[in-house]
Amino acid sequence: SYRHFAALSVAVYCACSEAATPPEQREPASPQGPDAKAWNPGVPGDVGMSWDAAPTRAFPALPEVVVQPPVPALADCAAVFVGPTGLCQPRASMCQPFEAAVPTLGCVDLQESVEATALPDDTVDVYPEHELALGAGPSLGDAVAIAPSGATLRLRPGTHAGDIRIDKLLRMVGSGVRDTVVGGLEIGPSGTLELSDVSVEAFSTGLLVDGGKLVATRVRLHSVAGAGVQADHGADVVVRRAAIVECGLNGALALEASLLLEECSLDRNTVGVVAAAGATVQLRNVAVEGGEVAGVHALEGFGGPWELDRVAVVATDGGLFLPGHVVVADLVVSGGARVVFGTGDVLRARLDFARAGSTAPTGEFSFGSGSLTDVDASGGRDGSVEPSGLRIGGHVKAVRLRVGGGIGDGLSLQDGVSLDGVDIDVFGMAAGATGAPVAGGHVRPGAVASLRRSRIAHVAGMGARTFGIGARLSLEDVAIGPIDPPSSRAFGVGVASLPGSEVTLRRVVIEKTQLAAIWVHRGSVDARDVWIVDVSEGEVVDAEKGLLTGIADGILAVLPRALALD
Repeated sequence: SYRHFAALSVAVYCACSEAATPPEQREPASPQGPDAKAWNPGVPGDVGMSWDAAPTRAFPALPEVVVQPPVPALADCAAVFVGPTGLCQPRASMCQPFEAAVPTLGCVDLQESVEATALPDDTVDVYPEHELALGAGPSLGDAVAIAPSGATLRLRPGTHAGDIRIDKLLRMVGSGVRDTVVGGLEIGPSGTLELSDVSVEAFSTGLLVDGGKLVATRVRLHSVAGAGVQADHGADVVVRRAAIVECGLNGALALEASLLLEECSLDRNTVGVVAAAGATVQLRNVAVEGGEVAGVHALEGFGGPWELDRVAVVATDGGLFLPGHVVVADLVVSGGARVVFGTGDVLRARLDFARAGSTAPTGEFSFGSGSLTDVDASGGRDGSVEPSGLRIGGHVKAVRLRVGGGIGDGLSLQDGVSLDGVDIDVFGMAAGATGAPVAGGHVRPGAVASLRRSRIAHVAGMGARTFGIGARLSLEDVAIGPIDPPSSRAFGVGVASLPGSEVTLRRVVIEKTQLAAIWVHRGSVDARDVWIVDVSEGEVVDAEKGLLTGIADGILAVLPRALALD
C-alpha cells in the first residue's frame, strides 16, 4: 500500500479556495528539493517510479465546457396549444366538439359546406331514416346495392343506418360532420370508398377496411366497443382531417395493412393508435390525447416501420411503445409512462413524463440502435411521474441530447452496446427508494461509450461508472459535477472505473465531489488534462489495485489533499 501526497504530484497544483489567487496569476509549484521528479504509476497492484524533470508550464485557467442545447421539437406548434412551459400540448378540450386538434394548425373545423364540392350530375341522393319513414328513398343500404361502380352518393342530413358492406368503387359525400351521421361501414377486398363530411357512430368498429381501400376526409369517428378505423388484410387506408373520439378499444388499428393519419386528433380512446406485424403506419401532424392504456402502441413482435412527423402525445399513461423501426421528426410526449423505440432515427423530440394523477411511478425512455438528434428527455415537471433516464440497447449516435430530472441512471448502456455522443447533458438524476447510488452514465460489460463536449451534474452517486470486462468510456471536453451523494452518503464520485473496465479522460473538469474525484477499483484510467476542484472529503484520486496512467502530466489542478493508491 502506497500513499503519495501532494509533494509527489508534479504538475498537480493547488486550487485552495474560491478566495485564493486567481488561476491565471498562480506560479507553478516548486520542486521539493534538488531530486524532486515526476511520479508515474506502474502496473496494477504495484507502483512504478520514474524520475524525469518537472514540467515548467504555468497553471492553466479552469476551462468552460459549453454544451449546445437540443433544438426545440414542434417549434411551429399552433399558439393555442403552447403551454406555460413552452411545450406543445394539443388538447381536444381547447377546441369545439366538431373540430380536430391538429398540432401545427390549431383547432381545425371539420364542417365544410357540401355545396362547395362539385358533384357529378348523376349523383344519387340518399335519404336518412326519418325521411324514409315518410316514403322517401333510397336508403343508404339500397343505394349501395344498386349503384354502379364509380357512383357518387350524396347523404342528406340526418342519421343513416350502418352495418353496410361495400365491394365496389363508391364515393360518399355527407352534409357535414354536424349534420350527417352514418353507422358502421365495412369495405371488402374488392371495395374502394372515398368518404367525406360525415360522422360515423358505431357500436363496434366504425370503419372496417378488410383488404380494400379507404380515403376518408373531414370525418368524425366514434365507436362504443371497437375501433374508430381498422385496416386489415392488406388494406390501404388514408384518413385526413378527422377527429377520432372515445372509442372503446382503439382509435386506429392496423393489422397487416397500410395506415396513414394526417391532420387528425385522437382523443380519449383506450389506445390511440395500434399496429401489429405486417403493418405500415404513418402519422403526420397528429395529436393523440388521453389513451388509458397507451397513446401509440405496437404489438409485440411488430418490426415497423413507423413514421411519426409532427406528432404530439398528451396525457396518456402508456406513452409510446414502438420496439420496431421508426423514423421520427418533431415529436412531443407530454405525460406518459414510457417511450420505447427499437431502431431508426429520431430528430427533434421532447419527452416530458409528468402527468397529474398518473398511476405510473416512473417513466421509461429506451432506444435500441440508430440516431438521436435534438432530443430533450429532461423529465417530469410536476413530480407525479419521474423518468428513469435513457436505456440504450444497441448502437446509438446522439447529438444534442438532454436527460434529467428523474430517478436512476441518466445514460444506461446494456451489455455489448455503444454510444457516440456529442453535446450530451445529463443532470438531476436521483437515487430511488433504496438510496442506492446512481450514475450519470453507466457503462456495463462489453459496452463502449464516447462523450464529447458534454456535462454531467447533480447526480446522486457517480458522474460516470464503468464496470465489467470490455466496458470502455472515453470523455473529452466534459464537465462533471457537482455530484450529490445519495441519502446513504456512501458515494459522491466523479468517475469510477470498476473491475475490468477502462476509462480515458481528455480535458475533463471534475468538481464538487465527496468520496473521490476519480475512483479506480481493479479498473484503469488514462488521464490527460484533468481539472479537479473541491473534493469535500476523502481522496482526490483513489486507485485501489487499479491502473492509473498519465497522472503526472494529466492532473492540472486539485485541492491539497492526499493522492491515495491502495
